[in-house]
Amino acid sequence: MLGLRSIYFKDLDKGLYFAGDILLKFTIAKNGKVASVDMIHSTTGNAEFDEAIRKELSTWKLKPIEDGNTTVTVIFNFTE
Repeated sequence: MLGLRSIYFKDLDKGLYFAGDILLKFTIAKNGKVASVDMIHSTTGNAEFDEAIRKELSTWKLKPIEDGNTTVTVIFNFTE
């Protein structure tokens, strides 16, 4: 698990400078695993990066949720 910032800085190290926001909607299952991730919007202009972020988020495991599945929408901002 690289982490979102690590993915961003890995691309910067390759000389790919970009910045922007990614709006993701994801569902957290009762056991804390991310069950689904949908890309709502991105301003990065880098589709490969956006997909890497979406895939990384799908590997996350968070604190279990007592009341069942929870869906959240979050904006991630990437700047150098």
